[in-house]
Amino acid sequence: MINYSISARNTTVTVEGVKQKVEKWFATPQLKGTLTTQEFADMMSAASGRYQSAQIFALVAIVAAQLVLQAKDSRRVQLGGLGTFGPALSSEGVLNAEDFNAKNHIKKVYINWARSNQFSELRGASFNLVATLNIKKAGTKATKKASNVVNVNPEN
Repeated sequence: MINYSISARNTTVTVEGVKQKVEKWFATPQLKGTLTTQEFADMMSAASGRYQSAQIFALVAIVAAQLVLQAKDSRRVQLGGLGTFGPALSSEGVLNAEDFNAKNHIKKVYINWARSNQFSELRGASFNLVATLNIKKAGTKATKKASNVVNVNPEN
């Protein structure tokens, strides 16, 4: 089940050719936490019943290192249901092609992930509405102060 909360955001809409700012409510996932590679390897080991956690951990580390090496060699890697990983660049534009210098104008090099169809839509997901993180923090703060009042205004 995916936990989510809703929050208001200002957005611009066009009504009869006129742009207007309106407040709309959107869903935001509320995470329970982040699994480390070791925790994930432990779960995979338990689920498979065949591979030891250390083997899975090592394999994940090798895959990550190889993705970097292949990206640096201008190759994409397609990993089945996970998707495709490949090099991506963020660069500063120049007015004339002959003025472009990779050392000066390429600002960021990273690996881009193009998710597979399996990750494009999580079919069959169910949802659970929960409080926002700010409201949870306000509740915890009030509890620590032994207060009956919960201040949900983040400025105070």
